[in-house]
Amino acid sequence: LLRIYARTNNSFGVGCLRRMIKEGHAPGERLCKNVMSRCAESQNVILAESLAMCLRSSSEMDLMSYKTLMKVYAFAGMQDKACDLYHMVLAAGLEPDAVMYGSLLKFAAKAGRTALFQELLRKSEGAGCI
Repeated sequence: LLRIYARTNNSFGVGCLRRMIKEGHAPGERLCKNVMSRCAESQNVILAESLAMCLRSSSEMDLMSYKTLMKVYAFAGMQDKACDLYHMVLAAGLEPDAVMYGSLLKFAAKAGRTALFQELLRKSEGAGCI
C-alpha cells in the first residue's frame, strides 16, 4: 500500500506509515528505501522524509538513502533542502561520493549558496572527485 501512496503527492502515505508503526508493523529497511525512491517522481516529499526518519531511528540511513532523499528534493525543486543534506551526511559519519558531490555542487549553485559551493568544491577536489 505504501508503494501505491508513494506515487501520489498526498498525505495518505504518511498516515498509512504512522498506522503501520503504531500497530507494531514498522517497515523494514528495504521497503523504506524502495518506497522512498518512488517518491521522487510524484514529489512526495513528506512521505520520503517520514521514511528517512524511520531509517535514521533504526540506524539504517546510509549514503544511498541520503542520495535517494536528495533526488526527491531535486524533483520537487527544493535545492536548499538538498543542500542541507550535506551536513546531515557528515554528521552521520558518512562521506559523499563523487556523484553526490556533483549533485550538491549543482544544487548549491542553483540555490545561491556560495559558501557551501566553495566548501564542496574544495572537499571534492581533495577527495579526487573533480
